[in-house]
Amino acid sequence: MRFPKWWPRLSRPSSRVGRGFVLVALLVLSVILALAQLVPPAPLSASATPTQFSAQRAMPHLEAIAHQSRYAGSPGHTAAREHLIDAIAALGLEPEVQSTTVVQRWPGATRFEVGTVQNVLVRLAGTASTGAIALDGHYDSGPTAPGAADCGGCVATLLETLRALRAGPPLQNDVIFVFADAEETGDLGAHAFVTQHPWNQDVRLAINFEATGNQGPSVLYSTNHNNQRLIAGFVSASPHPVAHSFASAFLHWLPMLRGGCDLEEFMDRGSAGLGFALAGNTTGYHTKLDNVQTFDRRSLQHQGSYALALVQYFGNQDLTTLQTSNTKSQSAVYFNVLPKVVVYYSTAWAMPLAAAVSLLYLGVVGLGLRRRQLSLKGLLVGAIVFGISAIAAVLLAALLWWGIKTANSNLQVTMVGHYRTLHYFVGLVCFTVALMAIAQLWLQKKLSLSNRIAGALLVWDGLMLLTSAQTPDISYLFTFPLLFSLLLLGWQLLDPRFRLGSWVHILALTLAALPGTLLLLPAMVTPNLAWMLRFEYASPLPFLALSLIFVVLLMGLLIPHVEVLTANPRQALRPSRSDWSRRWLLPGLLLLASGLIFSVATATSGFDADHPRPNLIAYELNVDSGEATWVSEDAQLDDWTAQFFPAQTPKTAYETFLGMRTQAFQAPAPIVPLAAPDVELLSDTVSGRDRRLHLRLTSPRQAVNLHGEIAAGGVITAATVNGQEMDLAPFPLEARDHLAFSYYNLPPDGIDLILTVQSAQPLQLTLRDTSYGPPQIPDQAIAPRPADKMPAAVSERDPTAVMKTFRL
Repeated sequence: MRFPKWWPRLSRPSSRVGRGFVLVALLVLSVILALAQLVPPAPLSASATPTQFSAQRAMPHLEAIAHQSRYAGSPGHTAAREHLIDAIAALGLEPEVQSTTVVQRWPGATRFEVGTVQNVLVRLAGTASTGAIALDGHYDSGPTAPGAADCGGCVATLLETLRALRAGPPLQNDVIFVFADAEETGDLGAHAFVTQHPWNQDVRLAINFEATGNQGPSVLYSTNHNNQRLIAGFVSASPHPVAHSFASAFLHWLPMLRGGCDLEEFMDRGSAGLGFALAGNTTGYHTKLDNVQTFDRRSLQHQGSYALALVQYFGNQDLTTLQTSNTKSQSAVYFNVLPKVVVYYSTAWAMPLAAAVSLLYLGVVGLGLRRRQLSLKGLLVGAIVFGISAIAAVLLAALLWWGIKTANSNLQVTMVGHYRTLHYFVGLVCFTVALMAIAQLWLQKKLSLSNRIAGALLVWDGLMLLTSAQTPDISYLFTFPLLFSLLLLGWQLLDPRFRLGSWVHILALTLAALPGTLLLLPAMVTPNLAWMLRFEYASPLPFLALSLIFVVLLMGLLIPHVEVLTANPRQALRPSRSDWSRRWLLPGLLLLASGLIFSVATATSGFDADHPRPNLIAYELNVDSGEATWVSEDAQLDDWTAQFFPAQTPKTAYETFLGMRTQAFQAPAPIVPLAAPDVELLSDTVSGRDRRLHLRLTSPRQAVNLHGEIAAGGVITAATVNGQEMDLAPFPLEARDHLAFSYYNLPPDGIDLILTVQSAQPLQLTLRDTSYGPPQIPDQAIAPRPADKMPAAVSERDPTAVMKTFRL
């Protein structure tokens, strides 16, 4: 091989400080480039052309509905619906309100979610329709938040998109705007639309908007299988696409989570689907911090840029080509490589690409063996050490994170993440990188650099082949980073004049690491971090540390980079003892940085008016026993919740009405004369073995929700609520002696429950109605929450619950 005359000059080793500084600077730039993919577009002003989406024009809608909570049945909920109706009518259209009872049961659940929903719908007719596009965003919020991002921003997105479409030429296909109700209580509004409304028969594509935070980019996080044509259209039409198929694949692995929210309902019925979500700043999720002031206008612009561009594109396409039942259609692998640049290809190419890269790996290893720069034993040792060190680093980081959370009571609050979560995560990244560097430093004395690199890439090769065969949607995370690293290793083995630390080597190292940085970091950050924090919200396990898997994988590609930053290029690859102490500078600095970050994060992890502490309190009245109880499931009491409990109250075993066992603070409460939920027996007939009961369930105190538990003493063969069937077929016969349901947005005149039971025993029905806010207690004033406290992000805000059991 011949090299240019200038090659020897560029191949000379540079100074240790200079090469290290340049390499670190280039790696930092690559990280910035990777994270730049996640920057949402700037909002357009109200003076933008009428056919454009303008976040500034959408803001008045958000301000009108997101100044108070909009849980189903609340005054804010009613006001938001009325605003929707007025805004649609102002555009010269006639909105339709779908008011109905709907029954929902998610796969694997033992409880039925039921409710009264009022979807607001409007349809734009196409000129030569091949089907309809459904744009979906829910207008309700959780009871603990004004819901600016979740999902007032979705509503504002749809209204501004509707206005922009009206200002432009008509589309070929119909467009249905679904302002869905009761998403927060089990996707009830979307379920009602897809199961009861005739318009859904025309829907070929559903586009849904969601939020699990109130900042950051809007990410394509959910889509259907057989989606190659859909992704091709998405890439072609979207002005600011942020997407990676890892996110959608993750949701496909965990179907029981129903992570696609309303979109799942459409995709379950065969529609193609695109789901977009905001996932930055999760502390705003379902808290009072999800307000108009904290909502990022750029995020709103990003949502709107998708909505308008995709409707305009697919509105003039043949929607029948998007059929998800078409087995000849392939799914797509897709991912950002740069801001606004998305690459996609068929999953059918995943295995051929993996095979080609594996052949390249074998070729590179063969070259190294032939030149005696690699050995099979050394390669295997390198692979084993890398695999063990990667697993150990993640486990140790998880243990550290668990210890930090256990030691700091400020991190033991009911919230998705914490105000200092990002700081802690950066500290965990530094800690993990330090551990991986230490493993390589230990191995430096025992194994050559080439064997260590080839060993780590052997692990990468195995993961690439595994994912290409089993989950090709995520195979790109391994294929392209491995390809570039193999090219670098092959060059290093092939060129006898290749010098560690030369300027050519520095540039080559940067280019080789670039695919791994550009692909792994965005997948790690969003929406993955939000999902891990959601898991931690529901569990004491340190799920956040799972995100560090991306870090340890990336460190497998950065072994030569660590070598440059720790080794003396003028010495052999096996360092002398005198040089050894200098090699520990990198991991030492990283450990020092992680310690400083943890210290600062912990010192500033307290709460104030801008960072309020979430807390929980509930009042439970059992009419049967004549007892009332204050309950708090907080980890510790604070100066506000302490007013409900005697000093030194311990946590004791507590079982929720839904059957969950936990630990909670409990103390006797004053008995307030609240009216209990009531049952009226309208009819009770027997035909053969079947007993049919028609019951009217009401809440005399007009509580918003009603939960029921039925013990029939025999098989329940049929059950309906307001004429809507509860499908009992999935339950085995031995499990049909019980029935549980939750009814949301309870009508003032109650609901009709009809049961058919094969039993001569009395039926036991336990009802628990729930309103929000502590009760008014005579002669006892409850201090209001101070500014540095807020209701925790739970499904019921400071509930007052009254329970009574009936025998029929």
